[in-house]
Amino acid sequence: MALDNLISVQFSNEELARINQAIALLNEVLIGKTVNLTPR
Repeated sequence: MALDNLISVQFSNEELARINQAIALLNEVLIGKTVNLTPR
């Protein structure tokens, strides 16, 4: 893989916190509405 094709993205602490909050909200909303595809 060519290294010149990599894109560097940096997030501030505030942005990371907002992303984590959004993921937590998605997880909360999707509980019981999704199907687990793992063999357990």
